[in-house]
Amino acid sequence: MFDWKSLKLKKTVELENKNTHLFSKVERLENENADLKQSLAYAETLLKEYKSRLGLLRSEISVIGLVKTVARNNSSNGGSEIKRKTVKNERGAGRKSRADKKVLAAITTLKKQGLSYQKIADMLTEATGEKWSKSTVGYIAQKHCN
Repeated sequence: MFDWKSLKLKKTVELENKNTHLFSKVERLENENADLKQSLAYAETLLKEYKSRLGLLRSEISVIGLVKTVARNNSSNGGSEIKRKTVKNERGAGRKSRADKKVLAAITTLKKQGLSYQKIADMLTEATGEKWSKSTVGYIAQKHCN
């Protein structure tokens, strides 16, 4: 005689074992999923930071190019652009500004990037070959770049 109850019990135990195994797999996969979500969030944060840094570097490169262009123009013109400007009155009274439009643009851009007047002055000194002080840069920035 065939025992249906024992066969049913055996199948039930097998199914419960498979069910337990599957539940443990699901739990492991859910843990992996949570870990991957954390890793993805961290990677997205890093990506935002790198994009921000890349933008700052690109703008700094363009400003450095602008400063170098000013320096090249000044050296090819035999000095600053001030020497070529016409006198605004018949007596030639007053001191002429050291900064032309390109220098003003460079100072404005560098200041917007958060650089100090000293750092801007150092960059202009290096690019133009003329000594720029932080006071001069600050005065020009406040007077012309606002």
